[in-house]
Amino acid sequence: MKYNVAGVLYPSAPFDFEKSISFLQSFKPTNNEQTYQGHRLTKAIELSSIRVIFSVYSTGTIQNPILQYELYANDPISSSSQAEAEDRITFFLSLKDDLTEFYARSERDTIFSPIMKQLYGYHQVKFLTPFENACWAVLSIRNPMKHAINLKKAFMQTYGDKLYLDNTTYFTFPSPQKLITINEDSLNNIVHNQTKANYLWHVIQAFYHMDEMALRSASYQEAYNQLIDIKGIGKWSADFILLRGLGKMEKLPFNEKVLNKSFEALYSQVASKITLGEISHHYGKFVGYWAHYMRVAQNGSATTSSEGF
Repeated sequence: MKYNVAGVLYPSAPFDFEKSISFLQSFKPTNNEQTYQGHRLTKAIELSSIRVIFSVYSTGTIQNPILQYELYANDPISSSSQAEAEDRITFFLSLKDDLTEFYARSERDTIFSPIMKQLYGYHQVKFLTPFENACWAVLSIRNPMKHAINLKKAFMQTYGDKLYLDNTTYFTFPSPQKLITINEDSLNNIVHNQTKANYLWHVIQAFYHMDEMALRSASYQEAYNQLIDIKGIGKWSADFILLRGLGKMEKLPFNEKVLNKSFEALYSQVASKITLGEISHHYGKFVGYWAHYMRVAQNGSATTSSEGF
């Protein structure tokens, strides 16, 4: 690629980039969408004005984390595009999440504390954008995981941009701005399901008119209200996007069956004495991190199918 720039990001400590890579390597919804070379993560993204490939690697420690990044593009990379890429990488890897209080609360939970110590320094890796998360929710519900992955791959290869770096091909996940003129028939040619095509069309229209930055900064309930108004996004999908696409960790969907199963399995010895609601109260605004850590520890990674987050 003709142009490249480099920069540095400073995550909130503790931060263990190796655990971010480990999670992504077993995270099925983004299977084969990025590459890992040694301790380096490389992935393509669509920015407002250009498409870039970013490559990130750690040069710091868990307690003094430093991430170096490089951006590659076929067009000149302006300072505004570089700042946008920095924001996207930071949001994607949850670099600014301060887990100090979460870890302090975990220490007082003798059942959960071994999991916290096992995953110490892991910041939730989100979907690259909440829009991508919403599309995945539509594609994955009532679909086998392998089929949903294939649909997403076809979607990206049809509508995303193809970029090349070091003899490797990367596809961007297309933005709603890129997809706004796509009709339902075209979408149905990809997903082969008229209902899902209709839902995807409505998701595209809704996110095209949304301000992502405002959605990120909105309260949990405000963001939920916006998401639940989208045709094809039900209560499960809205909760899913809030947690895994927006990183809003302060609430849990108590009717989420995989979460309840995970809780019962981990806390089986004291399940008659403690409830999920009491755990939620204990972890406060970090209850989403508690649930995410629990799922990652028990399942290797949260596969985020229609069965759970």
